[in-house]
Amino acid sequence: MLQGLEDDNGCYSYQRWGRTGTDGEAKIQGPMEREEVEKILAKVFKDKSGKEWGSITPGDRVLPGRYWLQREFNASETAKWQYYVHDNIDGKRNDWYDYTAKASEEVEEIFAQHKANACESRTATRVVASGNLGFSYLVDLEAMTQTNMKTRKQRKIRRVTGAQALSRQSSGSHMMKKMMKKRLPSVMKSAKKSMKKVMKKLMKKKPMKKVMKKAMKKVSKIAKGKRGKWLVFSGRKEKTTKGLKAADFVKNKYNRVVSKKKSALQKRNAWMMATVKARASLGITGFCPCGGATEKGKAVYEKAKSLYHQTL
Repeated sequence: MLQGLEDDNGCYSYQRWGRTGTDGEAKIQGPMEREEVEKILAKVFKDKSGKEWGSITPGDRVLPGRYWLQREFNASETAKWQYYVHDNIDGKRNDWYDYTAKASEEVEEIFAQHKANACESRTATRVVASGNLGFSYLVDLEAMTQTNMKTRKQRKIRRVTGAQALSRQSSGSHMMKKMMKKRLPSVMKSAKKSMKKVMKKLMKKKPMKKVMKKAMKKVSKIAKGKRGKWLVFSGRKEKTTKGLKAADFVKNKYNRVVSKKKSALQKRNAWMMATVKARASLGITGFCPCGGATEKGKAVYEKAKSLYHQTL
């Protein structure tokens, strides 16, 4: 992932890479001038894709072993992913089980990416790390399977809506109630016998000292970390560490959660608006450094400078 960022102190280049399902590694450089950021990102883009920035469009073919520019995609926040247990592992009965929330979100992003890029074979499979478990799974979106890379165990997977997931859980609890009704009499009898034996042993021993019950750990309502804004915006947490609530956030055109204040500030940025108008008036599309060494870059800079001074 490559991004150019900007705040009151200047501009920054941001890079992130790593295996799906892990935090990966990140590198940020700055603050610096906007032109320097554009040069850094353009260089990395060429190193990874073998092409100049602006010379290829999302979905274009590239040389073997090179990265390609993917089309924009939007993952669903309501869809869930499940895997099927068919071997009674860990005492589980054969049925569909939900992924953890984080794993489900990651696989949904892979699925959305696959759909946005015309369901091509190059986006059909992805190796996903399972966080703290230490396993990696090969997710195949065409065969709808997951394969443990270490044990080679393969299971079916499926994508369901929130309503389908709820109906599966409710039906499962209904079956559990039926099973409990059948087993209840026999379980109660064995439990009474066990209690009698235990009580006899306790009567012979000295009274036990009272032990204070350990207080239950409270779940924090404050969102932390790089996903904090999204957690608050989606209603999973109450506020961020800086006190911002869901009403203080909005999604930008890149489907990222940002503060309304920052979004409004960026929209009022006079220099950015002047640059956009300058590019449009000159008919320039694609990557073109403002004020760069090229003739187009110089023309954009001069036009933007003129429009900027008109707004002051």
